[in-house]
Amino acid sequence: MSVLPVGFGSDGGAAPGYTIDNSLRFRSSASARLTRTLVSPTNNLRWTWSGWVKRGSLGTAQYIFSTGTSGSGADQARLAFEAGNEISFGQTQAGTSTFEIAKISTALFRDPSAWYHVIVAYDSANATAEDRVQMWVNGTRLTSFGTNTNPTLSMASRINAARVHDIGRYGFGINFFDGYLAEINFIDGQALTASDFGQLDSAGTWQPKAYAGTYGTNGFYLKLDDATSLTTLAEDRSGNGNNWTATNVSLTAGATYDWMNDTPSNNFATWNPLFRDSVPMNTIADCGLSAYSPALPAGWQHTRATQTIPPSGKWYWEWTLTQSVSNGQGAALSIGNIDRAAFGNNINNATGFAGLLFSTQTLPTDQRQITKMDNGGNTAYAGQIPAVNDVFNFAYDASTGKYWHGRNGVWYDSGDPAAGTNPSVTRLTVEELSIFQGSFYVTTPQYVVTPVNFGQRPFAYSPPSGFVALCTANLPAPAIRNPKLHFDIKTRTGTAASANITGYAFQPDLVWIKSRGRALDHALFDSARGVQKMLESNQTGAETTETTGLTAFNSDGYTIGALDQINGTTATNSFVDWAWRANGSGAANTDGLINSTVSANAAAGISIATYTGTGSAGTVGHGLGAVPKMVIAKRRSSTGAWPAQHADIAAANSLYLNTTAAAASASTIWNNTKPSSSVFSIGTSTDVNANTGTYVALCFAEVPGFSRIASYLGNGNANGPFVWCGFRPAFVLIKRTDSADAWRLTDSRRSAFNVVGPELFPNTTQADLTDIIFDYTANGFKIRSTFVSYNASGGTYIFLAFAEDPFKHARAR
Repeated sequence: MSVLPVGFGSDGGAAPGYTIDNSLRFRSSASARLTRTLVSPTNNLRWTWSGWVKRGSLGTAQYIFSTGTSGSGADQARLAFEAGNEISFGQTQAGTSTFEIAKISTALFRDPSAWYHVIVAYDSANATAEDRVQMWVNGTRLTSFGTNTNPTLSMASRINAARVHDIGRYGFGINFFDGYLAEINFIDGQALTASDFGQLDSAGTWQPKAYAGTYGTNGFYLKLDDATSLTTLAEDRSGNGNNWTATNVSLTAGATYDWMNDTPSNNFATWNPLFRDSVPMNTIADCGLSAYSPALPAGWQHTRATQTIPPSGKWYWEWTLTQSVSNGQGAALSIGNIDRAAFGNNINNATGFAGLLFSTQTLPTDQRQITKMDNGGNTAYAGQIPAVNDVFNFAYDASTGKYWHGRNGVWYDSGDPAAGTNPSVTRLTVEELSIFQGSFYVTTPQYVVTPVNFGQRPFAYSPPSGFVALCTANLPAPAIRNPKLHFDIKTRTGTAASANITGYAFQPDLVWIKSRGRALDHALFDSARGVQKMLESNQTGAETTETTGLTAFNSDGYTIGALDQINGTTATNSFVDWAWRANGSGAANTDGLINSTVSANAAAGISIATYTGTGSAGTVGHGLGAVPKMVIAKRRSSTGAWPAQHADIAAANSLYLNTTAAAASASTIWNNTKPSSSVFSIGTSTDVNANTGTYVALCFAEVPGFSRIASYLGNGNANGPFVWCGFRPAFVLIKRTDSADAWRLTDSRRSAFNVVGPELFPNTTQADLTDIIFDYTANGFKIRSTFVSYNASGGTYIFLAFAEDPFKHARAR
């Protein structure tokens, strides 16, 4: 059966006008590369390189495109990832190690979960020095560089000279690239821009576009579309005949096969180097398809896939044993809840997981076995001994929770996935699941290497009928293809004059504004309470009427007046606005014991409820038709705190948006009751229910691919937790719950590239504070600090996040 892409563009986003079907895997472990000697160019002062890139491993210097003459550090030029994960272009002076040209980004590119589009344009004839080397990633030009030495006017380029060039390494056998490349264009004699090779779709996602121009003498186009042989694979499709030579690239079927279906048009799962146990830590190799235990202290080391298995569909993958299992070693592949922390460290014996294990850690030398893992119970398959080149098969039906595993195309337990009979495990949860690999090492320096295949290369065995590969083309369409139809962010400069803030794809109903440069109060406005009505998240004060505040909600934005708090003109007059779509001024809701007026956007899980308290415990309708996982309330008519309820804290506890307090017992706030799909509960506290007091409640339900409302556990290590969201975040609000600490808010508008920062604090007037804390990725965020506000060992943290792009369509960040 076919495991080719299905359903791309079927969820309301613009279908791409051009797709990329294949990529080439460059395994650094194999020293893979492409090589060609260029001739005298059309114009050595101008050229453009464009390619789509997916990273496999991080943290080492890796050359994407380079040329050099003699020894290391001599006359050379290269486009590369630096060891710090910056992207760079550099050219050294002949005979020295001195850079004539060096651009090293301040942005860090360490997201292995999806694809980047990288462009470098060289134009040393440009009169503007800053424009002589231009670089773009995903259609956005890089403008911030830690090192920025531009070429001398009319300096000839080493790249595009008549000399040997390499793709995938530096020519002297070092700095090999580990990852995937696709759709490589090189233009001799022209300095082009991102729009020549890509374009935004209607949802704002950068998409590939066929290059329609000329190439020049040395120009080439590596489409990588014909794997008949290494020769055809590296053929130039520009018409120039500038073919390349492939070295240490395999077209032999099996775990080393390097011609891939993984492309920016269909992104496949790999192992995620951002999700590994801190100590010990698995090694990720072979461009994210192998994970194994290095020579570290004894213990299981875990790695998770970059993609999760959604709660629908039938999924198939394979796992190959490429080395013998020695005493004291082992490996396991399992699937289970996306929150590994909830099950403890050893997922290979944990409730809520199922999988296949071979391990000899407790057996005498030379004894081997294959074991079934089933929700915490392990059962050995009698007489089954793992052998080199065994292919283990896995199938999971998310609609039924049935799971099968097999060996070399024969299913264990007399299973038949196609018929749905005799599963190895019958009761796996149907919520979203992750695939994990565990590796064990304790004695000899021999690793259990088990390459995984999620479908990016041909399967060794045909998947059961109805089962498909784990790739974005096969993921279900997100409920919200374009998050900017429901949530968006603007940054702007204050004018101290009435202004229309436009450019939204909706009429906002909730607008939260904060000065970035000054210590001013936060300002919140919403359509349910009415224009000019302002609350401040860091204050307990009653609602005020600000005639020069937000004065109108418009079809594509809002109008603001001269109020200094939201539109001042001092030297630090920058502002950030976060805006959500609800449903206008709202409608009457009688679902609860206390009537409310609700402005609800059920599709996006956002509602604003206003009500009048009774002084007696009761319930209030929220209008979402789904259970809110976070509710924030505020008394409007008088002073009062901002109590916040979250799904991952106890029903009897509360947080407060205006304070640093840890989650603590507050039974009179939420009446010891979690929300339902129609109401949230309130007790007798005046913060939520004074007799005749007026209130507003902001309610958020989780919508897969658009919002994530969950928690994570800190590990106290600089290699902090990876937090899965299922989308590329636009907005993340975090609060530590087990200890007093500030609320912390970051977004993608103030940080267009990683590292994410600066942060703002809903409970204080603090202006933008730049911290090196975490990265956003195409599928979540990665904590990169031991800072206790984000990552204390054993610390618990809740978060509320909204999407910039659902993972099915997202680019690497």
